[in-house]
Amino acid sequence: MASLFKHDGVYRVDFFWNGKRRAIRTGRYAAAAEAMKARIDALVELATTKTQPAGDMRAWVESLQPKLRDNLAAWGLLDSLRAASSSPLADHVADYIAHCRGSGQDPQTVNKKERLLKSMVAGAKADRIADLTADRVGPFLNDLTAGKAAAATVNEYRKVGITFLSWCVERGRASSNPLTSLPVLDEAQDRRRVRRPLTDAELGLLLTVAEDRGRRAWYALAALAGLRRGDLCGIKWSDVDMEKATLRIRATVGKSRREDVIPLHRDALAELHAIRPLGAADVVGAMRVFPQEVQPLTVRKDFLRAGLARKVYRNAKGVELPEAEARLTIMAARKAKKPHGLTIKIDSRDAEGRVLDLHSLRTTLGTNLARAGVAPQIAQRIMRHASYSTTMKHYTILGIVDMARTVATMPGLNRAVEIVAATGTNDATAGAVEIGAAKSAALGAAVGREKGRFVSVGGGREGRGGGLANPPKTPANPGKHGISRDSRKSALLDLNQRPLPCEGSALAN
Repeated sequence: MASLFKHDGVYRVDFFWNGKRRAIRTGRYAAAAEAMKARIDALVELATTKTQPAGDMRAWVESLQPKLRDNLAAWGLLDSLRAASSSPLADHVADYIAHCRGSGQDPQTVNKKERLLKSMVAGAKADRIADLTADRVGPFLNDLTAGKAAAATVNEYRKVGITFLSWCVERGRASSNPLTSLPVLDEAQDRRRVRRPLTDAELGLLLTVAEDRGRRAWYALAALAGLRRGDLCGIKWSDVDMEKATLRIRATVGKSRREDVIPLHRDALAELHAIRPLGAADVVGAMRVFPQEVQPLTVRKDFLRAGLARKVYRNAKGVELPEAEARLTIMAARKAKKPHGLTIKIDSRDAEGRVLDLHSLRTTLGTNLARAGVAPQIAQRIMRHASYSTTMKHYTILGIVDMARTVATMPGLNRAVEIVAATGTNDATAGAVEIGAAKSAALGAAVGREKGRFVSVGGGREGRGGGLANPPKTPANPGKHGISRDSRKSALLDLNQRPLPCEGSALAN
């Protein structure tokens, strides 16, 4: 237990360690002396029990003056700190991965974290925690970018590294997290894998192909309920409520690790009715809806069979070959009983580079919800997103056809002419209307244009390209057109809203 003394106005912290009395001068302020005493007591306790110090203790030690820190190290009070920093980085990574698995994280997510962390440690040439600095990890991420890695991939490495070091700081294995200073790349400007929704015809082709192979319900639930591959693999018959037409996504199954209940489309419910096995309710309820997972390669082959993908043949140099030439090469290799040396892949990209896969069916659902006019907040609940901005950004893909349909519902110029004409009089001799404002020229052209000619309204002369002819002067308004100022003003058209009613005039085609 440390003691506090004051001599000649200067405070001093005294304590015994390894059979010797140690003293640390703290200055003239009592509060600073009390804080130093508490820290020394904690440091002595850690050194005695040989336990790992917390992150705040590490930060405090690093904030000390170098001379005082060297004295503490020479006295043997920093051995526990040095033990943590001297342990191999691979041991800390292994402990972190074990922690992730023990906390119930998705096994695939944990495996991906482990792969990224090991790749980062090797790329940064780090052997200890202290080696994971921005100066070492930064060049590794830059090399990934130079190697044409997507911005999302680079950001994922950065995120995993920051999460790992934060875990180390919480457990006293590291004093700080220097990777937080690394910049985040703009993923919106560098999207490499953009999915597109399926059209109704394409979805029909896929379901037809899948029906012959017993996979129709798999794709139907992905398209109508937005289920991910993990959801499809994990749901059981006890999660399906046929009477209420709902599906429960358990917390252990869903990506968000929370329980969700979503409504089922009538067609999805019919697909489930068709594949539900017979038997006792408790026995069937414990069974998985899809006992066998449809592998990604099988999904790609189904897209190929449906005509939604194509085979790509490349030679040893990576050059793509025409299908006819590739088939001849394969046949010749078979006859010679030699490997053909070609790489064959199934490519579902369209002309814009967008791809189709199982998750595209989820994108299809989000797009169909938007086309149906569903509110973003409701679509978010159905898609089970944490924020509806994710639904709108990644799962709602509307094209020029959707915009054209919306534009087609807008009222056209004929409607504007009808509204203006309905406010006129039956006196055809009232004279033509002069639209004096520049922004009303479009209305004059739309109303007076007939087969390429401009026609005066009140029995005046016709002209080509010269605009409306001026009517004769009237006694009531000498020197002016046969229409009052108020009438001319009322004839102006608000192009942003609707035509204003015209008073005292008749506009006809």
